[in-house]
Amino acid sequence: MSVLLLVALLTATPDAQVQTVAGDSIHGQVTALTDDTLTVATTDGDRTIPVKELVGITVAAATPASAQGTTAWIKLVDGSRISATAYTVTGRAANVILTGGGELEIPTRQIDSVEFREHAGPAAAQWEEITTKDRSEDLIVVRKDDALDFLSGVLHDISADIVQFELDGEMRRVKRPRVDGLLYRDQNRPRPTPARGLLTDTAGMQWQAASLTLDGDVIRLRTPAGLEVTRPAANLARIDFSQGNLQYLGDLKPESINWTPYFGDANVSPASRVFYQPRIDRSLDGGPLQLDGKEYAKGIAAHSRTELTYRLPDKYRSFHAIVGIDDRVRPGGNVHLQILGDDRLLFEGTLTGKDAPRPVDLDISGVNRLKLVVDFGDDLDVGDALDLCEARILK
Repeated sequence: MSVLLLVALLTATPDAQVQTVAGDSIHGQVTALTDDTLTVATTDGDRTIPVKELVGITVAAATPASAQGTTAWIKLVDGSRISATAYTVTGRAANVILTGGGELEIPTRQIDSVEFREHAGPAAAQWEEITTKDRSEDLIVVRKDDALDFLSGVLHDISADIVQFELDGEMRRVKRPRVDGLLYRDQNRPRPTPARGLLTDTAGMQWQAASLTLDGDVIRLRTPAGLEVTRPAANLARIDFSQGNLQYLGDLKPESINWTPYFGDANVSPASRVFYQPRIDRSLDGGPLQLDGKEYAKGIAAHSRTELTYRLPDKYRSFHAIVGIDDRVRPGGNVHLQILGDDRLLFEGTLTGKDAPRPVDLDISGVNRLKLVVDFGDDLDVGDALDLCEARILK
């Protein structure tokens, strides 16, 4: 990540929000930045944060650009998603006029798919199903009545009016209004390099970035598939640094969830089981997660007695969270929390509504399965609403 990029972005838009891997959300103006640290001037004084500990930076003053005139929604092979007011192809290169301005030439081998309509409802499900089909050839997607269908062949030149499509050795000229989308074959595609960040611009486009540089008031980025892109720095809305380095536990699907009521589970109704299920990114009563007067956007809320088991992705080395009884039930609540890695006890402690929230920082190097056990404390299960705020794993 270019240091100059962040300086230009945030000094041009002083009302910024900086989020760190420690769970802090800092509002203010960036006053200093080196290769190692970011300094933010806040109402409480300066805050200095190592760049490697940043999750994301959001430009609060960014104004959404109009999507008016968009006629194509394009997904690149590296996961970038862009929109365009015009899409044409000559030979093996697509000419793209971006929504909000700007022009790109993209080799078709770097394009995964193009939608000429925003699919919703049943059509969206049909489109997703078609994208899973074998792509030894190009696919052209057309609408028949209210359903989507596809043909396999070879895509050639595309104008504003005609899609040239070779089917069984015969060239067809398909009118653009009849075409819902295109999917390019899988062969001979570039192998993407790892992305260092995800840029979202004011038009809602998302650019995976393997490298970034600043040249005056424009950003020059290279996507993981090797596409060179130039965009105005003023069009940026957010930079996400967490890709590949941070994973919120609540965004992972648990391998298992087990809830046991205090008085046994023989006659527990299905409605009760649903009611006492863990909540993701909200408290057990449906509101925001809240500890000691602070609200958290990410985390897990669980009632005693709950066991959550996660199979972890590879190469994550540490687990972090801020744990405590949710403010809504304090000073009630008394739970016994255990965190186990591959059945090895990593953390054990009692948390009550009279205690301040506490940070949990654990080494999970080599751990395949992480289990959270929210067990009964000394007060039956009354008020046992535990929040694990900003529960996340880091590489």
